[in-house]
Amino acid sequence: MNHHPVERRFKTSGLEYAALCWGDPTQPLVIALHGWLDNALSFVKLAPLLNNHYVVAVDLSGHGLSSWRSVDSTYHIWDDLPQLVDVIDELAADYQTQRNAAKVALVGHSRGASVATLLACALGERCTSLTLIDGLLPAWGDKQNGAHQLRRFVDQRRGYMSRKARFLHRFMILPNAENSMVLPPIAPSFWPRGVSRKPKRVGGYAAIQDCMAPRRSTSITSNGSKSTSSWRRRFSA
Repeated sequence: MNHHPVERRFKTSGLEYAALCWGDPTQPLVIALHGWLDNALSFVKLAPLLNNHYVVAVDLSGHGLSSWRSVDSTYHIWDDLPQLVDVIDELAADYQTQRNAAKVALVGHSRGASVATLLACALGERCTSLTLIDGLLPAWGDKQNGAHQLRRFVDQRRGYMSRKARFLHRFMILPNAENSMVLPPIAPSFWPRGVSRKPKRVGGYAAIQDCMAPRRSTSITSNGSKSTSSWRRRFSA
């Protein structure tokens, strides 16, 4: 398989979804979904190893080069489902004479694994397999405390709406702390689709995700490490 992906865009529901594609489009389709604050380049090492498949890694909305949702929208794990089905339908229409592209295998990492699980349910028999990497089932709220959950939702939405742009310090050196997530050598691969350069701003780079990031900025270290404050608390449905 060619190690160099092909860029592709899909327009649906007023949004544009960016994707990276590996392999022969006439081969069985694999849709790959990245994790929270990541992008399609998460699969830059894995995708070329999936021989005899056409791998399409999608930048989910608010991530990578895909569109941001409107300011009154959310980024819950089910919000991308209609658009992802549209992406699969478009791929099926492109190559329906060469193969049965209506069938699709799903691969998801972290938050993308939860999205993939819900997408598999939405696709039904069209989904031939589901592979989860660091996958967790969606976290459900306490059914006995719905009022508290709604109040928490309102408070969090107010915070999200007033959040400021996030800037990254270039090559910030961090101690080897327990909360550091060391991801060499893959971490630098995210940068072309995850940050934009801001030469007039101290720090040099701004995160381009619009996906309700944690309060504290993510920092990229000189060795490719990524550290952020308890980002997993934003993982829940």
